[in-house]
Amino acid sequence: MGPNVPNLPGVPPLLRPFGSPVILPPPLAVADTPDLLPPSTDSQWGIFFNGLPVVLADNVIDFAFRQDYEVSTYPQEAGAFQSYNKVEVPYDVKVSFSGGGSDAKRQAFLSSILAIVRDLNLYDVVTPELIFSPVNITHADFRRASSNGVGLIVVEVWLVQIRIAVAPTFTQTKTPSGVDKQNGGIVVAVGATPVQQSALSSIVGN
Repeated sequence: MGPNVPNLPGVPPLLRPFGSPVILPPPLAVADTPDLLPPSTDSQWGIFFNGLPVVLADNVIDFAFRQDYEVSTYPQEAGAFQSYNKVEVPYDVKVSFSGGGSDAKRQAFLSSILAIVRDLNLYDVVTPELIFSPVNITHADFRRASSNGVGLIVVEVWLVQIRIAVAPTFTQTKTPSGVDKQNGGIVVAVGATPVQQSALSSIVGN
């Protein structure tokens, strides 16, 4: 989940478009450098986990969102094709961070990103207009260029939308074996009868 941001007075809660990003009314907390992204003195950008930022960067310098829809087609006679379906696929989000300062500060910046690349946690990408959630990191790269100075590192982080499937439940199945198991109460272990012990001994003895 992202930062806990209450609605402004007189602003009704807004709906989640397409079941994906959550639209929140401004403002968000803590200012970023005003000349990096749209000029706003009360907006925050970044990757969050349980409401806390996970990347120890100085600035967010770039943001990108990509949403694809696939249209299925099938061949017909005489080389023609017919389109019959359109499917929304998970979206991608890219956030570019920059970090500088001392060697220790740059090391902490890179370590904070490398620590989250491999995990399976669900994160929130926060922008002043939208929160993209839940997402997971799929790619990260960084570069150092002479044009930016030897002390500035730029890291690009790609994330993909995670769609959580609901576990299916079966109530009316064709055969009893297809019904989900249900807890019928506390099960108490009972010792084997002499006949059962005799049958077991004959099996083990063979």
